[in-house]
Amino acid sequence: MGQLLKKQPGSRERRAGVLDRRFQENLRLLRKARGLKQGELAEAMGWASPNYVSQLETGIRGFSPELVEQLALFFKIDPGAFFQPTPRRAVLRSIFETLPAECFADLRGTGKCDELVEKFKEIASKELKPRPIPN
Repeated sequence: MGQLLKKQPGSRERRAGVLDRRFQENLRLLRKARGLKQGELAEAMGWASPNYVSQLETGIRGFSPELVEQLALFFKIDPGAFFQPTPRRAVLRSIFETLPAECFADLRGTGKCDELVEKFKEIASKELKPRPIPN
């Protein structure tokens, strides 16, 4: 559906449009929030290849409206949720926008940023849940 990234020698083209990237990331987040491995999701969806989920999440395969609807039914969410910005970006943005820039000046090159991101991921994965379809 979206633009394709330039193909590297020996690799496949990947979809890189904004909607493609949002779909890929949200699918990955939803799958992980359910505690499913890629092969487990493929099996639950009735797909023959366990690699199909990996190809969707990396942009090797694109999505169709029918696929989005099937996944939305499985995850019990609105199909449009696959194309929304991920909540964690909004949360991170709000954190960084409220703190003075000098708070971050001493973090570069220390490895503290990686520690903070990992701690945030741990907290967010417990707190952020997929949104149900409105009635």
